[in-house]
Formats: sequence, C-alpha cells, structure tokens
Amino acid sequence: MRAWWILCVLLTACAPPADASEGTLIVRAHERGVVHVDARPVSGYRVRLARGMHVVELRRGALVIASERVEVRGGSTVEIDLDVIAAGSIASDAAVSGRVEIRSVPPGAEIEIDGAPAGLGALVIDLVPGPHVVRVWAPGYEAFEQEIYVGAGAETELDVQLVPSP
Repeated sequence: MRAWWILCVLLTACAPPADASEGTLIVRAHERGVVHVDARPVSGYRVRLARGMHVVELRRGALVIASERVEVRGGSTVEIDLDVIAAGSIASDAAVSGRVEIRSVPPGAEIEIDGAPAGLGALVIDLVPGPHVVRVWAPGYEAFEQEIYVGAGAETELDVQLVPSP
C-alpha cells in the first residue's frame, strides 16, 4: 500500500503543471453544423478556451440548432453533448421563418429566446412565426425581458440598452 502511495506522489510531482488560465472543451454533436463558441466559429470539436463561462452553439448558416452554456475551469477538460433546440422555437425552414436581429449594450450580453440560450449580442437568428420571449442579461446589469412577435418572412430588430445594477 505504501508503494502505491509513493508512486502516486511521484507521478503527481512529475506531471506537467496545468495551465490555470485555460481548459479544454470537447463538443459532441449528433447533427450537422458548425460549432460556435461565444458567437465565433471554431474549427473542430476539441477547443482550448479561457477559463470562465462560455456559450456553445451548433449552427447551420445563421440558424442556431443547439445551444448550451458551459463553465470551463483552468487546467480541466469539459465534455458536452449539444441537443437540438425544441422545434417550436427555432425555425427549420427559412422560407417560413422570420429573421430577428438583437443588438445589446454592453456588446456581448447573453441572449435567451423562449428560455433557451441563443447566443451573445449582436445576434441574428431565424425563428418560427409567432410570439417569443427575449431575455438579455450581463453581469453587473439588470436583465431585460420582452415579448416580440415574429412574422413569416419579416425582419425584426431589437436594440437593448442594459441598465447597470444599483
């Protein structure tokens, strides 16, 4: 037993130090698409990221088909499975959808549509026609929430100015 403990101590001491400023994200997606992290396309499904919170999306063109928030810790590996967003929220056919552009101040605020993460501001997304609830938030600011109506083939713009928290 003592030899096992000594071996573990030696292996730990000889292991290269983990970089505490970044970690690795492994994305498994069962649908075709391009992985985006914090609204930027990435190549491959294994990505080195700065530690902290990130929004990971699977997109087909401008269409977000899966989205998840993930926390990356320095020196660690995080694995996620991206599940396709419910068909009732995200449009699957651009001919019957409406385009929504959401811009935020501060830039890069987190955007949720119908309770699901959709990306970071500025965001352009196709949604099925009908009412949708848009929530925009960022640390240090009060959250903004508004119901919008998306018309088939229509383009909707939403400019959100977040108010600093007291």
